[in-house]
Amino acid sequence: KCQLSDNIKKITSKDKLVEINFNDPKQVQSFNFNELIFNEDDDIYYKVNIAMQKAEQMQLLLDSINDDNSKLTPRMLRYFYAAATVVYYKNVNASFKDIINILKYPDKRLELIKNVPDILIEEIEDLKDLDKIDSKGRIDNYDSKIDGILDRVSWLKTNLYTKLAFNKKSDNNINFVEAIKQNKVILIKIPEQYFKSRMIRNVIATYFLNKVWISKQIDCSTHTELFFDEIHQCYNCQLLMQNILVECRKFQLTPTLALHYLDQLTPKCKNSVLASGSSYLLLQGCDVKAFKELSTYFEKDGYSEIDLAELDRYNALCLIKNEEQGYSSFICKLPS
Repeated sequence: KCQLSDNIKKITSKDKLVEINFNDPKQVQSFNFNELIFNEDDDIYYKVNIAMQKAEQMQLLLDSINDDNSKLTPRMLRYFYAAATVVYYKNVNASFKDIINILKYPDKRLELIKNVPDILIEEIEDLKDLDKIDSKGRIDNYDSKIDGILDRVSWLKTNLYTKLAFNKKSDNNINFVEAIKQNKVILIKIPEQYFKSRMIRNVIATYFLNKVWISKQIDCSTHTELFFDEIHQCYNCQLLMQNILVECRKFQLTPTLALHYLDQLTPKCKNSVLASGSSYLLLQGCDVKAFKELSTYFEKDGYSEIDLAELDRYNALCLIKNEEQGYSSFICKLPS
């Protein structure tokens, strides 16, 4: 029900607030990483480089649509990457649908590749590989070469709001680089009432997490706190987070992850949490498994599972990383 976001909203002044209700058609963001941008008069190599970076991010988003029945072969990914690169070179604010149209329709493909620079000749040759000549000499499409892509994209159309995001261009998308640089409080709401499919929630969450990470890599002039509730529900977010945790400090990003216990994470993501010098707050009522995974640190200061089980309400058993002692553990009373 996005209660955390609503509580943060209550104590945030309107001039500092950016609210994205993904179940509001007026606030739905296009599936486009608009933080990666160029101007029409920019150098051709810069424009191609940005287009290729955007295509790479869209591949990651496509991969988050997990459908075991539509495995993506390396060749399918190559076709998708080629289409996305050329589409973004021609229109940096293009929609996800524009990319798929180039893969599906030979006439749109033929029109797109006109006046494309020689540096993209390999991408153009890959796209031409989708042309099939029928018995009457007409150009048809090799749908079988991209059926895995089409099957995955069809999942986005099973939900009204992801369908809108799929069709929408990014001209009016919020630029996270600018919002973060201005120290805005960005609330991203994906209420379960409107997004009952875990896969759909995973896609949306992966998209926004990647927008934050890209933005911090572009501009890390301000310190940013990232709060992610129940990340274990989003498999692809964990794949991304395991890399973020290793590098987040140098980009002035501090993630806070809410979990019941660490084994809810994938093994690699769990190892990244443990290896990144994280601090831990075990709240009253949390699963005792959380203590067992960190027992070595707590027991050296005399704490046991009983101390966690007998915590008063609004108290937490804390394990805080510090420079002098490595870790300090103590019980803390939290604001109610």
